[in-house]
Amino acid sequence: MKKLLMGMIFLVGLTSCSRPPQIQYYDLELVLSRGERSTALPLVVQPFEAGPMLDQEKFLYRTSPYELRTDPYRRWTMSPPALLTEQARRFFKESSRMEVLSRLPADRRAYELRATVYNFEEIAIPDRQRTGRVTIWFELYDAAAKKVVLSEIIEKAAPITGGSAEAIVEALRAAAQAVFEELAALMKAKVESDRSAE
Repeated sequence: MKKLLMGMIFLVGLTSCSRPPQIQYYDLELVLSRGERSTALPLVVQPFEAGPMLDQEKFLYRTSPYELRTDPYRRWTMSPPALLTEQARRFFKESSRMEVLSRLPADRRAYELRATVYNFEEIAIPDRQRTGRVTIWFELYDAAAKKVVLSEIIEKAAPITGGSAEAIVEALRAAAQAVFEELAALMKAKVESDRSAE
């Protein structure tokens, strides 16, 4: 009986010492710079879409070209599609790229930006440089003309320097920033082309 009691005390002590790691939450903040307004055309950024693996808060990492895993203890403050939607709205509004609206206006021409997120992940394949990869398919819809005027898949990657979660976040931030910068240039060129054709 004494041995049984000692064994139970040992097990209770062992389980109380081995607590699971605490869940950590991370946000994404693009570097925004105010510049000259590139176009006066209004833009409505629709909520980004994604597949089931990306439509949750856990960090994703790829250990081979075919295998994706989730990190149960490192999470985003919201799912990557929602996070990128908010960052896109801030990017175009605060960088003065376009006039960002919550809905399409009835009295003037406007564009609608639709997007599907394909990748928002850490690439952690053995014997390769660890990177953060962001891939998004964008469609720019001209509400007045009732047609898609731009359709582009943009993919960017940035190296992960260090082993911390912050290093992963920084790489994904840099990759997302590069995606939005390229999209802004494409949209600006499209708008200017449309104007010159009128």
